[in-house]
Amino acid sequence: MGRNRRFQYSALNIVTQPHSPDGYVALFRALYALRRAVAVRGSQHLMIGELERVDRDDPLRGFTGRIYRFDQIDPGAPWFNVESKEEASEEELAEIRIPEALKPNLVKFNFVFYPQGHQFYFESMATGSTLSEGSMRKFFVTICAVPSIMEQFGPVDITVVPEHEQLARILSLPSLSKLVIDLRRPNADDQADDERVVLERLQRMKTRRLVETLTAERGETIEPDEQVRVLARVAAKNGSVSGTGYRADGGRVEESTEDRPWRQTVLYDEAVALPLDVLVTETQSRHAED
Repeated sequence: MGRNRRFQYSALNIVTQPHSPDGYVALFRALYALRRAVAVRGSQHLMIGELERVDRDDPLRGFTGRIYRFDQIDPGAPWFNVESKEEASEEELAEIRIPEALKPNLVKFNFVFYPQGHQFYFESMATGSTLSEGSMRKFFVTICAVPSIMEQFGPVDITVVPEHEQLARILSLPSLSKLVIDLRRPNADDQADDERVVLERLQRMKTRRLVETLTAERGETIEPDEQVRVLARVAAKNGSVSGTGYRADGGRVEESTEDRPWRQTVLYDEAVALPLDVLVTETQSRHAED
C-alpha cells in the first residue's frame, strides 16, 4: 500500500489576439523550441524543460510537460570559504570548474496546457517546493516578449486565475471608495455571455485594453451597476480588478484579484498514480466544467 501524497496546482489564462486552438499549439511549440531560461527571482530561473502531447494523435487535446527551476550561478560574484570564514581568494576561485551547462538546485514542476480554452495549469506546490503564481506569470510575460514570438503571435496577455470569491469580496468592500478595472480583450470564441458582450464592445471601439476607474463621492460608497459588474467579471480572468474601502474604525482596506490566486490541493496514492497523471485527470474535469 502506498502513501498519500499531495500537491497544489494553480492556473494562468494565456490569451493571444487573434487566436485559435491551432495558434496556441504553435505558440507552445515555439516557446519550448526557444529553450530559454528566464530569471524570475534572484538567481532562480525557469524554463520549459519538457513538452509532450496529452494525445499523440491530436495536439488540440493539450500538452503536458515540466517547468524546470534552477539557480544560475554568477561566476563574478564573491565566494565564501566556510572553513576560513573569509572571502575566497583568487587562488581558490581559480580551482572552481563548473561546466556552463550544469545548473544547481533543480526542481521540476508538472504542468498541462489546453489549447481549447487557453488555460495553463501548473504545480504551485510539490515535493516540498513551491512555485509562485507571480513567478510563473513573469516567466511567460518575459518569454512571450521575445522578438521572434512577438513577430509570429503578437502580444500575449497572461493573467493569474484568481480565487472564485475574490471579485465578490472586492465589490462588497465596506465603504468602497475606489474601483479599478484593468481589462484586456478576451478571446472571440470564449463561450460565456459576459466575454462576448465585452468583446463586441471593444471591437466596436477598436480597443485592445480598457482601464476604468470609479471613485466615490466623498462620504459615499460605490454601487456598481450591471455593466460595471460585467466588466469586472471579465477582467478578473483577463486582467485585474482592485478596490479600496474603509472599515468602521476608519482603517483602509485594499483588495485585488492579483492578491489571491486560485489554488487547488489534491491528495493521491503514490502507489497507484503519478502526480502528472493526477494533474491531467483533475484539470480535464475542471476544464470540461468551464
